[in-house]
Amino acid sequence: MTLGSSAEVKEQVGLLSLSSASRYSSTKCEPCAGTSPFVIMAERAGLVGLDSFLNIVICISVLSIGLSCVYGGSRVLTALAETGYAPKCFTYVDKSGRPLYSVMVVLAFGPIA
Repeated sequence: MTLGSSAEVKEQVGLLSLSSASRYSSTKCEPCAGTSPFVIMAERAGLVGLDSFLNIVICISVLSIGLSCVYGGSRVLTALAETGYAPKCFTYVDKSGRPLYSVMVVLAFGPIA
């Protein structure tokens, strides 16, 4: 399929950018947020502030996933300790119902993952 004039290209591509866009392979901004196709789409559409909003939503999503992993991982470690598959020190749960030692271990080993 060949692309015709620039008006046809804009009509076919819509708000998305081409995969061969120079912004995707820029050496000065290799891993930065400006190379996201959603951010590029928002800028090309002229939607002021939407690019920052999308980056904030992505950051909040990553934080949420991390907190969910700490919650689930600490409970799994506590359950393993209660069944005898992990050291007994991980069975400790404080008055509020938090498995503190398990949470500390999951947080300590989280950056390795």
